[in-house]
Amino acid sequence: MNIKRALLAISQLPLAIGLIQAPDLLLAQSKDAKAGQSAAETLDTSKLKMISPKVTIGSMYDGKTPVLIVGETHTSKTAVRELTASLSKLKKKGITHLALEIPEDFQTAEGIADLGRKMQAKYGATVPVDNFVAMDDYLAGKVPREKMLAFMISFAPEREEKNPGLAEENLKLIDRAHKLGIKVRCVDIDAMSMAEQEIREQAALHKGGDPIQGVKANLREKERSLQARNGRIAKNVNDIVVNGGRVAMLAGEDHTGAESNNGTGTIDTELSEYNIATVDIDVHGGDVPKDLDSSDRLLTFKEEAMARDSGLAGKRFIQLGLKTADIDLHVAEDSSQKKKRQRAK
Repeated sequence: MNIKRALLAISQLPLAIGLIQAPDLLLAQSKDAKAGQSAAETLDTSKLKMISPKVTIGSMYDGKTPVLIVGETHTSKTAVRELTASLSKLKKKGITHLALEIPEDFQTAEGIADLGRKMQAKYGATVPVDNFVAMDDYLAGKVPREKMLAFMISFAPEREEKNPGLAEENLKLIDRAHKLGIKVRCVDIDAMSMAEQEIREQAALHKGGDPIQGVKANLREKERSLQARNGRIAKNVNDIVVNGGRVAMLAGEDHTGAESNNGTGTIDTELSEYNIATVDIDVHGGDVPKDLDSSDRLLTFKEEAMARDSGLAGKRFIQLGLKTADIDLHVAEDSSQKKKRQRAK
């Protein structure tokens, strides 16, 4: 959930409001840099294995590691659907908790109230916490499903616009886990720290008035943010494991991997400091949001573009990565998405 922008707007800080409305220079620069490169890249078919629909996240996870991390593209429903469909099998293999990339203070009503107090004390900002929904309250039936769904959409409206029904799929995942008796935990860094980091990232874009230097400074801030978030996520997941839990986590691919990304520790590398083994299954393909010619297609959906350039669109296969314990699962497009892609040609 893109809670960062929502909290910045709520805080009513002049700096934050100005930066939220600023153009995303990083996205524009990245698009220009990648535009010619992405379309030409293909997958190494010698490292691919075609699979049937029976091969799922649940069947690939062998239950030997206490943590399974499912890597997703945030604007795609594919990984969420695959994980939801596999929860029953994962529970049979010992999974007790579903960990989500949601600020930890959104687990309880007290956490949300404390967020309001901290924002008021530090910034003099009144946060309408009555409009927020605690995960525990929703799971206990204290909050109507419609309110929880609206709350989830409100913190990531741009994702919902690109792929309508995205929040609904995430809520189905939560509902399914709860029905199976799998505990749902919010494990990301606290919401105010996330909001403050967003301010630093956006401010870096305008550093010195030089767009190139601004992009570089922005990337450095994003790396610091990932490091802080991954460290906190690992700490929260470790707390579950040391108390006898076994975790399936849904996380953006920038957070995953058995090796560091650009010098930034991933959730996996941070958990290794606690001597906790992990396995990653990154999921690609399936549904593709609107605007296939946008930078989202060039960057966020790079794997899907590579599969298509390799003549593998509509195929279901796994790609054994170079990183230890990494598996890429590519899922076939549904018929409506295939027709949409053909019309776009």
